[in-house]
Amino acid sequence: GLPGDTFQQFAASMDGIMALEPEKIAVVDVKDVFDYYKWFEENAVNYDAFIMAAAVANLTPSSPYEGKFPSHNYKVGEKFNIEFEIAPRAIDVIKQKNPRATLIGYKLFDAPSDEQLIDIAKHTLNDSKANIIFANTPAEAKKKKIAVMSDGSAIICTFREHVDMIIRAIE
Repeated sequence: GLPGDTFQQFAASMDGIMALEPEKIAVVDVKDVFDYYKWFEENAVNYDAFIMAAAVANLTPSSPYEGKFPSHNYKVGEKFNIEFEIAPRAIDVIKQKNPRATLIGYKLFDAPSDEQLIDIAKHTLNDSKANIIFANTPAEAKKKKIAVMSDGSAIICTFREHVDMIIRAIE
């Protein structure tokens, strides 16, 4: 998710988007990453636009432990292994189910340079077939975004400019 201050800034700047047609905006509660993916798989055809701003953890335990973990069997500081696997990404199924939808995603990554961040965002853009991926680092999330466009171009923008781009994309 977004840190508290960033969330407040994002929510405040989304007023323009919410004012478009609030009755057509859906907020959906899900229990886990699989439920999240399933909702998009089943409902992508029902919407014209998706703004995938949530940072959903895409790792899931390969074999979740049933019941309460027996921590009494371990000493403080003792290590144990947990295998993880990559969970399906909801952003990747939207255009498969609804190729005409406007799809806007985000890529938060602590890349050492804008060029590397753009390259990482292009992978998400290509995998998801998104219209725009807004890339940023944790340190600059409140002030700077890089809009990676479907034509491969990258545009550096302020937080407010990125919100304006979203509004233009979904109007």
